[in-house]
Amino acid sequence: MQTKKIPCFIFFLSGAAALIFESLWFRLAGLTFGNSVVAAAVVMAGFMGGLGLGSGLIAFLGHKINFPMRFYALLECAIAVSGIALVFAFPHLTQIFVNVFCSLLEKPLQLNLVRTVFAVGLMVVPAAAMGATLPVLIKALYAKEENFGRALGLLYGWNTLGAVAGVLLNELFLIKWFGIQGTGIFAAFCNIISAGIAWTVFQKSKTRISKQNITNDNGLKKLIVNFSFMKLLMAGFLSGMSMLALEVVWFRFLLLFMYGHSWNFAMMLAIVLAGISCGGLIACRLFSVEKDSHEFLVPVAALSGIFIVVLYSQFDAVYYVAGITNEYTAGIICAGYMMFPVSLLSGMIFTMLGRALYQQIPVETASSGLLTLFNTVGAMCGALCGGLLLLPRLGIEKSFALLAFFYGAIMVLLFEWKAHFSSRRKLLINCSLMGLFLFCQLIFPYGKMEKTFLTLKLGEFYEKEAKRIGFYEGESETIQYFQVGLCGRPYYYEQFTNSFPMGNTSVNNRRFAKSFVFLPVAMHPQAEDALLIAYGCGSTAKALTDTKSLKNISVVDISKGIIRTSKAIYNNPKDDPIADPRVKVYIEDARFFLQTTREQFDIITGEPPPPKGSGLANLYSEEYFQLIYERLKPGGVVTYYLPSYRLEVCETKAVLKAFSNVFENCSLWTGMGFEWMMVGIKEPYVKVSQELFSRQWHIPDVRGELTTLGFDSPEEISACFIADRERILSWIKDSEPLKDNFPYRISPYLVKEEDVIAEYGEFMNPEKAADNFTASRQIKAIWPQQLHYSAKEFFKTNTIINSIFHNLQPWVKNLDYCLAEPFARKYILWALVSDADAQKIISESRVDKQEEYADAYKHLAAKAILDGKYIQAENYYRLAKEKENKINYNYYYLRMYLLASEGKRAQAELAGEEFINLFEAQKNTREMLISGFWAWYDKAAAHKY
Repeated sequence: MQTKKIPCFIFFLSGAAALIFESLWFRLAGLTFGNSVVAAAVVMAGFMGGLGLGSGLIAFLGHKINFPMRFYALLECAIAVSGIALVFAFPHLTQIFVNVFCSLLEKPLQLNLVRTVFAVGLMVVPAAAMGATLPVLIKALYAKEENFGRALGLLYGWNTLGAVAGVLLNELFLIKWFGIQGTGIFAAFCNIISAGIAWTVFQKSKTRISKQNITNDNGLKKLIVNFSFMKLLMAGFLSGMSMLALEVVWFRFLLLFMYGHSWNFAMMLAIVLAGISCGGLIACRLFSVEKDSHEFLVPVAALSGIFIVVLYSQFDAVYYVAGITNEYTAGIICAGYMMFPVSLLSGMIFTMLGRALYQQIPVETASSGLLTLFNTVGAMCGALCGGLLLLPRLGIEKSFALLAFFYGAIMVLLFEWKAHFSSRRKLLINCSLMGLFLFCQLIFPYGKMEKTFLTLKLGEFYEKEAKRIGFYEGESETIQYFQVGLCGRPYYYEQFTNSFPMGNTSVNNRRFAKSFVFLPVAMHPQAEDALLIAYGCGSTAKALTDTKSLKNISVVDISKGIIRTSKAIYNNPKDDPIADPRVKVYIEDARFFLQTTREQFDIITGEPPPPKGSGLANLYSEEYFQLIYERLKPGGVVTYYLPSYRLEVCETKAVLKAFSNVFENCSLWTGMGFEWMMVGIKEPYVKVSQELFSRQWHIPDVRGELTTLGFDSPEEISACFIADRERILSWIKDSEPLKDNFPYRISPYLVKEEDVIAEYGEFMNPEKAADNFTASRQIKAIWPQQLHYSAKEFFKTNTIINSIFHNLQPWVKNLDYCLAEPFARKYILWALVSDADAQKIISESRVDKQEEYADAYKHLAAKAILDGKYIQAENYYRLAKEKENKINYNYYYLRMYLLASEGKRAQAELAGEEFINLFEAQKNTREMLISGFWAWYDKAAAHKY
């Protein structure tokens, strides 16, 4: 028993180290080759190709290995040395490869070919050594264990279980504690321990595997490739391809229901690996009971196809059940339900195929090596096909159907009449499962993706007057565009990526997105060349194309789906930023683009997704900001997204530290509330004249949009200032910068806005920001003198803007503030969740159309209040309340406020009683709310008079 435990333990360590190394190489390769789907697929192909090469070499040469434990120890040492060398070399290789890549940036076919050659060349040694370990160790174990199927299942199961441990350790602790390079050292240490134990075992026994220990040592040489042999290898290829393609499709499907941060990816990968591990160990147990358990390959393959169909068709029921738990538990439940059963069966298939091959080739290294070779090559093809062919061509749903069919192909490939119908039991099992497989294929729930799954996560969004106008399943994401209507007309458009909102064209989002252009255009007197990183809904791009002084505009986005489907928003080519002749689009990873382009820009603006997403921290690191700095012309300006409310305070400080380490002239601004914007200027910078700074307000089309977005004057955009570099450095003095080597200074865990906005609100306090703006030497050096002093009085508007955009208090309190403060009256519409776009639609709509929609009454009420018609507004809110299916307590508060303000206190109190008596449940709570409202109202009224 002891002789079995030692190989299992050392292979467990080897599996953990392999997954840690694989994770680190993929991260670092992403920084060198780019994180686009094509680049990631190329790196995966290089890694899988190396694994296949190693197992293939052992398949043909392994019979010559007389001391497998010693040879295994040498392999582990080779993995440790080459693996850690690659981890430390990757950051330095970037500059070497850039010189090759820069000439191929606009030739994607040649670029991807070069990427493939480099990826294979870099990873071939450690990956080949990894691929060789299983055939070599199986030879050592089989010398003690006479049941090949049991030995294979035991090692395969424990190695994959080690991979599970490696995934979880890597995600939860190692990178966070030790950084990328420290984690690489830990992985190498695991390999060295594994090698040391193997060598110690060899030194104690010095057992030579002699010819009598090997059944037919020359079996491989004498092998005649027959049809049965080729069928098994093809089944190995198909099972590997199906499993990896399934993994790609599973991950994309599950990302419709969970956020794509690194913990969720690690958790999903761990579930797949745990299933495979359990499958190998279960097969090991089956072979202990019945040596010919590989005869059940056909029903196991049939079950795999059945599970794919059944689990997909019933996923919505499990999603609803999981929804009663917290986010992370729900993710584990959903991912485990969807992936674990088929992964387990996949582990069984691999082990059973190994035993069946051994029956054809009774040489341990040959049978296990050939199986691993074909399975790994299949996995390589599956990863490429899943991401580059199946998802963009067929979509998620049809990909599931096709992959279920692939398991049917495995079933047919392995089926033999004599073997599978030789007894009544086999006849019953095989006929039942094959029949059920065919039945599942016939009843596959086509159409459920679009009808059910795409809308499952959207929740209350569908309660709006919204309709899907665009839908795209690409290589990297599922994109949906919705048109939110008002009175039957388009109001604004919303983009969902993997069922999560990623931007819209409403007024508040346009204010945020376009300020990334309005501000640097004002600050840079002669901007001609601009670069936009991340296209989104196109609002920032539209602001760039509306700036006629710009001569060249480059747009970089990792997703061609985002660019392609944006036409759903811009139906008129005249409005579509992409159609502007000055715009050049690059479908590429932003970091890779910055490394390889030789262009320089006057303005660079970046709005990538928030850094909590998997791999996105590298778009907020110090090294990345240095790349931006190098691509700026002297005097160039960068504006970069910082979603503070989505980050812990220490994480925001880490990003600011990284940015300020690169840009000596840096400052912090608010695009909209806690949607912050970092601004950096490359030396030398010049003072801008009042005329040049204000020129955007003299262009009719641009001025109209500036006014709509609340920037009536240059002073108001100046008042978006939060802090200069000196104040930023004082705030972040004890923080470590976000660096490539320590990406988990941004944790993968989501933040509740209410937990962090108090500290952010204190830092961006309008009075402190105004004082800093006035006293700042940086601002004095750049800003026109007149604006520098006149902007101060506009800072107080940020108090109400932040409250409105982040729902910090009920609408009625925002309204009261706007009515009480003359400077804030212009925000009355915003305080009542309306805007100029809505009012334009309402004014152009027929009365009968207005009466159909509850939202129309809300906007009519806002306009009535703006015009001082409070009783009319109260009536509109009453009608809106009657039209809506849900209770909106804001309507009751506003009705009470408006009636009381017009001296109708008794009617106002009746409205409050109506709210209290809506239903019996939580009646006491509503009584307390109404009591609190009147206490606040009376105090506010007394203060006014």
